[in-house]
Amino acid sequence: MNTIKTYASYITIAILAFFAGAVIFKSGSDPDIVHDHSGESPLETVYTCSMHPQIRQDEPGNCPICGMELIPAESSASETDPNALVMTEAAMKLAEIETSPVISTVPERTFTFPGKITVDQSEVSSVTALFSGRIEELYVDFIGAYVKKDQMIASVYSPELIAAQQELIESTKSKDQYPELYKAAVQKLRFWLIPDQTIRKIEQSGTVETTLDIVSPVSGFVTELYIDRQDRLKTGDRLFTITNLSKVWAVFDVYESDISMVKAGQYIDFSATSLPGKNFRGTISYIDPVLQHSTRTVQIRVDLNNPDLVLKPGMLIEGDLVTRGSEEQLVIPESAVMWTGKRSIVFVRKKDSTAPSFSAREILLGDRVDEGFVVLAGLSEDEEVVTNGTFKLDSAAQLADKLSMMNKRTEDTDEPTVQEAVVPESFKAQLKQMIRSYMDLKNDLVNSDMEQAGIAVENVLSRLNEVESDPLDEDMLNKWIESLENLRKSSLSIKQAETIESQRTHFISLSDEIIELVKYFRIDGVYYHQFCPMADNGNGAFWLSEKEPIENPYFGEMMLNCGETISRINF
Repeated sequence: MNTIKTYASYITIAILAFFAGAVIFKSGSDPDIVHDHSGESPLETVYTCSMHPQIRQDEPGNCPICGMELIPAESSASETDPNALVMTEAAMKLAEIETSPVISTVPERTFTFPGKITVDQSEVSSVTALFSGRIEELYVDFIGAYVKKDQMIASVYSPELIAAQQELIESTKSKDQYPELYKAAVQKLRFWLIPDQTIRKIEQSGTVETTLDIVSPVSGFVTELYIDRQDRLKTGDRLFTITNLSKVWAVFDVYESDISMVKAGQYIDFSATSLPGKNFRGTISYIDPVLQHSTRTVQIRVDLNNPDLVLKPGMLIEGDLVTRGSEEQLVIPESAVMWTGKRSIVFVRKKDSTAPSFSAREILLGDRVDEGFVVLAGLSEDEEVVTNGTFKLDSAAQLADKLSMMNKRTEDTDEPTVQEAVVPESFKAQLKQMIRSYMDLKNDLVNSDMEQAGIAVENVLSRLNEVESDPLDEDMLNKWIESLENLRKSSLSIKQAETIESQRTHFISLSDEIIELVKYFRIDGVYYHQFCPMADNGNGAFWLSEKEPIENPYFGEMMLNCGETISRINF
């Protein structure tokens, strides 16, 4: 009986629960109240490293590269831009990322030309023997002596002079009867530059001078001395060269690629290494119409007044010629550009991103100017480019397989590449010879051997002059002409450098051009593209090596192993 009551109680509870549930579901069927969560999933948080944004994982932890604690990544432009790198403000400060705006300005370009001070050829005078005889005395007997006009410089014994004096004495006695003979005798001595004072003395005394003095026809410095005491002279022999140094020339070498920018009348500002702190200015008075074949340069001349004799012939100088463009163009700082050539990479900051976001972009560059580079395509005036910390961003982009300096993607550009044509083997063989000379130069700088580096760079110039470009097609020829001028300019600067530090400075631009040349023309061989972040006053510099172990040409033994191999180039 009790069991039957228990079952009845269970049945009653079940029925009540059924009706209660029905009421609840009915009241919850209102469409304004019911929410369907069937399509929702829990939000996933992505964690990243503030210093290495390429590290991304779905749970917290530490960065496998630097060990820093991972932080939640913010949504940004990287969701729409596959090349974007997102950073926090803190990471941006730690990485020392700095940006500069793209500006529109009329660019100025400064051309720097090496040169030296030379004598003004119009101020050079030669003193020659006008009669035969023998040098009895030299009053000026060393090179560098200063003489004034009409100053006695030598004493000469000459039978011809003795005979001319006797003619004068005899014609003086009868000058009233035969004035023409008297005048002829006087004129003969004057023709030999005998001073009138000496002629009057002979005439009045009636005695013959056994020796007579030669005087300087001009004022200046003795720059050549051709005689000694007791030397015998013949008519026409050179005795002295006297140069007026109160006027001199500044002669500059203009590279072939820059000739079109030079015009007569332009101002050139220059300085001399031996006169620190002093600057000079002059105007171009003459442009040599002939190109020097060995150096591929043209000489230009500036006439200078030198009253204090501060500028001395033989002084090495460096001149700056400033040219100004005709219209405004977009310009970015040089430090923003990641690799050389017409097409280059910059990192652009996204303006519409909530967190700092940077992406690499290929741009088309124009001429190098004082403010940096002219931008022909790829940027607009309202954008910002990274000018400091670019290599850190590039490393992160390369690790994340995004567009970077070493991960170039050219499928979107219409610019032709050399891969579309076959480089003639004869041309590549000639370039390989030049690159071998470059490697010798690099090794000499590693050994801090300035003299051997000068010899090696002469070999580079010689190899460049031997390269024949006839078999190249139009695109390759244009590229070679551009590279050739840059290679010659850098090599000449190394050749003319006076210190190993100056050689290393110019080696930077030479190496950049060599690296680009090897990649563009796909020169056969194995090369190592290497980089030192300490070179060029901390800006970093590249070079090409034939071996992988680092041997730094920018510091030599002081920091022999400073640097890293960026890539291995193998064609």
